[in-house]
Amino acid sequence: MMTAKDLLHKLLEYRNDWAARERVQSKPARIRLAQLEALQEAFGLTKQHVNMLVRVKYSLEGRRTELDRAQYLNGLTNVDYLVQGEFLRDRPKECYNALAERARVRVQAVYENRASAEQMARPVNISWLYNYLLHYRQDLYAVAQPEHGMLEGFSVGLLYGQELANTVKHTIQQSTVEIDEVLGLILDPSQRVVTMGQLVSAYRYPDVNLEDIDLTWRMNNY
Repeated sequence: MMTAKDLLHKLLEYRNDWAARERVQSKPARIRLAQLEALQEAFGLTKQHVNMLVRVKYSLEGRRTELDRAQYLNGLTNVDYLVQGEFLRDRPKECYNALAERARVRVQAVYENRASAEQMARPVNISWLYNYLLHYRQDLYAVAQPEHGMLEGFSVGLLYGQELANTVKHTIQQSTVEIDEVLGLILDPSQRVVTMGQLVSAYRYPDVNLEDIDLTWRMNNY
């Protein structure tokens, strides 16, 4: 059973561990990308779901002319479309009403003596929320990956340092629950659950043993 939070974790892992130029064409990277894009399609988060009625102009650095949306999206991968939050332009704002109210309640509690009624009544920019949280969560993912295994050239000092670091990393991982929940709600406000059978049959999700594939790749590349 998979949800939008599983998609989020796949995205974080892919971007952190496999999207670099020297790895992106490897078998583990290609399989993970296929899994990610299958999940994107299952939750309506690929360019196939673009609303052609949306009109936006994009000014890109280094270009003198503006691009319309069709031109801009043509230069994006499905992962770019997801990371940049372009999918938010293609969904009705009403689907985020509950999340917007949740944001207002939290901010009101913190800034009750500093925020005016007019400020609190302004529309909640879900795009800003998504952009900020996704990039922050990606940074947390990078620093919270645990150290595994005994190093060659056994060193008590280094291993002790890694175990201390792992304690902090575990605390970070436990602290991301609400961030992941909010990002999951942005990715899929209806909180759908998709079975592995559906993913495989309808979206060509590669249901494989990644540990075996990763091990083979490491043995051949290190």
